[in-house]
Amino acid sequence: MTELLGPWQQVLTTTTGNAQTVFAASQQALTTLSGGIAVEFSQLLTSPATAFGNLQNALQSVALVGAPSALQSAVVNHTLGGVTTIAGDGPDAGTLVPDVHLHIYQGLVGVGDFAPPTGPAGQFVSALTNFAASPLSGVLIGFAGPIVSPGVQLLNNAGAIATDLTGGNPAAALTELINTPADLTNAFFNGATLNLDPLAPVFSPFVSAGDAGGEQLTGLSIAFGGLFSPGQVINGVNGPMYYGTGGSLFNSLGMDLSLIPPDDGAGDIIHVPAIPVGPIGATAGLIDIFGQALGGSLLG
Repeated sequence: MTELLGPWQQVLTTTTGNAQTVFAASQQALTTLSGGIAVEFSQLLTSPATAFGNLQNALQSVALVGAPSALQSAVVNHTLGGVTTIAGDGPDAGTLVPDVHLHIYQGLVGVGDFAPPTGPAGQFVSALTNFAASPLSGVLIGFAGPIVSPGVQLLNNAGAIATDLTGGNPAAALTELINTPADLTNAFFNGATLNLDPLAPVFSPFVSAGDAGGEQLTGLSIAFGGLFSPGQVINGVNGPMYYGTGGSLFNSLGMDLSLIPPDDGAGDIIHVPAIPVGPIGATAGLIDIFGQALGGSLLG
């Protein structure tokens, strides 16, 4: 009986914790927004230029389309995160990286060692990356999550059952089958991750070219949030540093990067976790960013 109820108990525990997190984040985001609106109306009377500047920043912060670099840098700290530890036998093995998605983002927009394409192609990559890192992208994938996640989890379970059966482990296959209803329920509320490793070789040449042949993409995935998935970002609506509520499409992507010569970190293996965010957590993140921009505190 314990084996049957165990997965359901875990679903209840995870769902309850995530629900408390996103609802607390929503309350905080609405407080931030109301404060920002109050500041905006006050500045309309005392400093109209500042008020209109803050409004412009707030509008541009939603999708990061045409946003200045300073605003982009401020926003992505609220939509990107990812805590990981470098593996392998390279010089940085064992190093904790608390904001790995931010590092990948900076490379794709031309900040750091990675060199994106130049000219129109580079501008397209930069614009696409900025939108994927925007709070609006988080809301879009967040609302899709509860619809898509159960299907993704069903696919994952079917694959696991097939592997167990072909591997001569029918007992494990039966356990997987019995746990499938709990897994699908968990996916609806807390999300699921789709493995895209077969596509890694397709995108690996682009990654390698951006680092003079020093990087290989060996794994790829995307996480779809459940109804209560809070996400995980550097400066979220609530939560401690690096574990705040919020997210984006870019933050939902998972990657495995292997560094090879001539890269200085040859031998290092970087696992970039796919972090799911749901509709409530993503919306709270967007509202919080918008409110901070209106109040003039987003840029510091």
